[in-house]
Amino acid sequence: MSEPPTPPPVKRPPWTGAALALFVIGLLILIPSGLCTGIFGLIALSQGLGEDMGGFLLEALVFGGPFILVGGGLVYAAYQLRKRGGPV
Repeated sequence: MSEPPTPPPVKRPPWTGAALALFVIGLLILIPSGLCTGIFGLIALSQGLGEDMGGFLLEALVFGGPFILVGGGLVYAAYQLRKRGGPV
């Protein structure tokens, strides 16, 4: 009895220069802004359920949220560009 042939390994598309650039820039935006927003959010939550907590938490999300979205969007775009294997 012969063994069935092993299937070839699944190859992922390589990281293109554009995908790598988007990934690095996205992480450079996402990590610091996420840490800063998270720290301010934790500070707001640790202060208790006073009337000022909501304002401080909202302020952290308003100033940090767009940067988190932009950084996350760039990282997501880098993975999508890698899946396609380059621009179409």
